[in-house]
Amino acid sequence: FRVLQPGSICEGDRIKLHERIHPKWNLEKIAKLFYSETNLAYKIPRWTGKEEEIQEILDIPELSMYCWKEVLIDFVNNREERERKWTEKVNRQMNVTQQPSSLHSSSKSYLYLWIAAALVIIAAFVYY
Repeated sequence: FRVLQPGSICEGDRIKLHERIHPKWNLEKIAKLFYSETNLAYKIPRWTGKEEEIQEILDIPELSMYCWKEVLIDFVNNREERERKWTEKVNRQMNVTQQPSSLHSSSKSYLYLWIAAALVIIAAFVYY
Protein backbone atom coordinates (compact mmCIF):
# COMPACT_ATOMS: atom_id res chain seq x y z
CA PHE A 1 0.00 0.00 0.00
CA ARG A 2 2.69 2.50 1.03
CA VAL A 3 5.95 2.69 2.98
CA LEU A 4 5.22 2.97 6.68
CA GLN A 5 8.81 2.64 7.89
CA PRO A 6 11.69 3.47 5.53
CA GLY A 7 14.52 1.02 5.13
CA SER A 8 16.45 -0.76 2.45
CA ILE A 9 16.14 -4.08 0.73
CA CYS A 10 18.49 -5.79 -1.67
CA GLU A 11 18.27 -8.50 -4.26
CA GLY A 12 17.89 -11.84 -2.53
CA ASP A 13 16.34 -10.36 0.65
CA ARG A 14 13.27 -12.17 1.87
CA ILE A 15 10.04 -10.35 2.59
CA LYS A 16 7.84 -12.01 5.16
CA LEU A 17 4.28 -11.08 6.09
CA HIS A 18 4.14 -10.95 9.89
CA GLU A 19 0.52 -9.89 10.22
CA ARG A 20 -2.31 -8.72 8.02
CA ILE A 21 -3.77 -5.67 9.76
CA HIS A 22 -6.83 -5.68 7.48
CA PRO A 23 -7.44 -9.35 6.65
CA LYS A 24 -10.38 -8.55 4.37
CA TRP A 25 -8.31 -6.17 2.24
CA ASN A 26 -5.18 -7.09 0.34
CA LEU A 27 -3.60 -5.33 -2.61
CA GLU A 28 -4.93 -7.85 -5.13
CA LYS A 29 -8.55 -7.43 -4.02
CA ILE A 30 -8.39 -3.63 -3.99
CA ALA A 31 -6.64 -3.52 -7.37
CA LYS A 32 -9.31 -5.78 -8.91
CA LEU A 33 -12.08 -3.53 -7.60
CA PHE A 34 -10.34 -0.40 -8.88
CA TYR A 35 -8.87 -1.51 -12.18
CA SER A 36 -10.51 -4.70 -13.47
CA GLU A 37 -12.76 -2.65 -15.77
CA THR A 38 -10.13 -0.21 -17.02
CA ASN A 39 -6.90 0.14 -18.95
CA LEU A 40 -5.09 1.17 -15.74
CA ALA A 41 -5.64 4.85 -16.49
CA TYR A 42 -6.20 5.51 -12.77
CA LYS A 43 -9.87 6.26 -13.36
CA ILE A 44 -12.47 3.82 -12.10
CA PRO A 45 -15.15 3.55 -14.81
CA ARG A 46 -17.68 1.73 -12.63
CA TRP A 47 -17.75 0.11 -9.21
CA THR A 48 -17.82 -3.69 -9.28
CA GLY A 49 -17.86 -4.18 -5.52
CA LYS A 50 -20.44 -3.63 -2.82
CA GLU A 51 -21.44 -0.11 -1.87
CA GLU A 52 -20.22 -0.42 1.72
CA GLU A 53 -16.77 -1.46 0.47
CA ILE A 54 -16.12 2.06 -0.82
CA GLN A 55 -16.21 3.50 2.70
CA GLU A 56 -14.34 0.52 4.14
CA ILE A 57 -11.47 1.13 1.72
CA LEU A 58 -11.44 4.87 2.41
CA ASP A 59 -11.25 4.11 6.16
CA ILE A 60 -8.01 2.09 5.86
CA PRO A 61 -5.37 4.46 7.32
CA GLU A 62 -2.46 2.51 5.83
CA LEU A 63 -3.78 2.93 2.29
CA SER A 64 -2.07 5.89 0.68
CA MET A 65 -3.98 8.83 -0.70
CA TYR A 66 -1.97 8.92 -3.94
CA CYS A 67 -3.22 6.47 -6.59
CA TRP A 68 -5.61 4.75 -4.20
CA LYS A 69 -7.87 6.90 -2.05
CA GLU A 70 -7.74 9.88 -4.41
CA VAL A 71 -8.79 7.65 -7.32
CA LEU A 72 -11.72 6.28 -5.30
CA ILE A 73 -12.78 9.75 -4.10
CA ASP A 74 -12.63 11.02 -7.68
CA PHE A 75 -14.83 8.12 -8.78
CA VAL A 76 -17.39 8.81 -6.04
CA ASN A 77 -17.49 12.51 -6.99
CA ASN A 78 -17.96 11.70 -10.70
CA ARG A 79 -19.80 8.41 -10.42
CA GLU A 80 -22.89 9.20 -12.47
CA GLU A 81 -20.87 10.50 -15.42
CA ARG A 82 -18.39 7.60 -15.26
CA GLU A 83 -21.09 4.97 -15.15
CA ARG A 84 -22.99 6.68 -18.00
CA LYS A 85 -19.82 6.65 -20.12
CA TRP A 86 -19.22 3.00 -19.20
CA THR A 87 -22.73 2.06 -20.30
CA GLU A 88 -22.30 3.96 -23.57
CA LYS A 89 -18.98 2.22 -24.21
CA VAL A 90 -20.45 -1.23 -23.58
CA ASN A 91 -23.43 -0.44 -25.82
CA ARG A 92 -21.11 0.73 -28.62
CA GLN A 93 -19.06 -2.45 -28.33
CA MET A 94 -22.20 -4.57 -28.44
CA ASN A 95 -23.44 -2.72 -31.52
CA VAL A 96 -20.13 -3.26 -33.31
CA THR A 97 -20.09 -6.98 -32.57
CA GLN A 98 -23.74 -7.44 -33.47
CA GLN A 99 -23.70 -5.54 -36.76
CA PRO A 100 -21.09 -7.07 -39.04
CA SER A 101 -23.80 -7.92 -41.55
CA SER A 102 -25.14 -4.36 -41.49
CA LEU A 103 -22.39 -3.23 -43.87
CA HIS A 104 -23.89 -1.78 -47.01
CA SER A 105 -23.62 -4.11 -49.95
CA SER A 106 -21.43 -1.53 -51.68
CA SER A 107 -19.04 -1.56 -48.70
CA LYS A 108 -18.89 -5.33 -48.90
CA SER A 109 -18.21 -5.11 -52.63
CA TYR A 110 -15.28 -2.77 -52.04
CA LEU A 111 -13.95 -5.12 -49.37
CA TYR A 112 -14.13 -8.09 -51.73
CA LEU A 113 -12.52 -6.00 -54.47
CA TRP A 114 -9.59 -5.15 -52.16
CA ILE A 115 -9.18 -8.78 -51.15
CA ALA A 116 -9.21 -9.88 -54.80
CA ALA A 117 -6.66 -7.20 -55.72
CA ALA A 118 -4.41 -8.29 -52.86
CA LEU A 119 -4.59 -11.91 -53.99
CA VAL A 120 -3.70 -10.93 -57.57
CA ILE A 121 -0.68 -8.97 -56.34
CA ILE A 122 0.45 -11.86 -54.14
CA ALA A 123 0.02 -14.33 -57.01
CA ALA A 124 2.04 -12.05 -59.30
CA PHE A 125 4.95 -12.08 -56.85
CA VAL A 126 4.77 -15.83 -56.37
CA TYR A 127 4.76 -16.68 -60.11
CA TYR A 128 7.33 -14.11 -61.30
